[in-house]
Amino acid sequence: MARTAMLLLLSAHSVTSALLINVAQIKVYPVYPVFGVFQASLSSSYAFNASVAREVCDRLGVVMADKEQVEKAHRRRLETCRFGWIDEQVAVIPRIHSKDSCGQGKVGIITWRASLDSLFDVFCFNSTDYEVQVAMWHEAPSSTVTPAPLTSSGNPKWAKTTRSPSRDDQRPASSSVPESQAFSDTRSTSAGLIFLIVSLMALFALLLLSVFCYYK
Repeated sequence: MARTAMLLLLSAHSVTSALLINVAQIKVYPVYPVFGVFQASLSSSYAFNASVAREVCDRLGVVMADKEQVEKAHRRRLETCRFGWIDEQVAVIPRIHSKDSCGQGKVGIITWRASLDSLFDVFCFNSTDYEVQVAMWHEAPSSTVTPAPLTSSGNPKWAKTTRSPSRDDQRPASSSVPESQAFSDTRSTSAGLIFLIVSLMALFALLLLSVFCYYK
């Protein structure tokens, strides 16, 4: 019974941590996903354990990227200098160029099988962005496809460019876009606040139940 109570407390703590994250403060890199993949962070320091990382992508209206998706983006020149959780519950850094301060100078998809409580960023995957880029890549395989900024009507225009998204000297936390610009279907502030209040009330009830079971 005590073990069950502890598991309930740990689960409640993870969910509470995710709910307290302000989506508007999440930063993404690159600003325009590469084959649907982008890295999300909260600050200059790592902030997400494995469960919170998955919730972050969900709250952004996308899913956590898996290794295959990150590998495809890496082949399209995606490169970062920070570890991020992926769907297989490991942390990775996609590297193209060797740099001692990024993945110990290794290249490729550097993997870190850390504890699930360890804090990293997270790699998310936008399937809509991926489908558009794949379609345009087949039309012009020599070009890297990136979406242009949103127009005043809210509809993105897609442009072909040879600019590489790889930036050795830039941390992903330094690039941010408004929530409404990055993802059209994220929750509004008011709806998110209501959801947060209701969820916290439910968690409080769960905590009371777990304490009751512990001392019963």
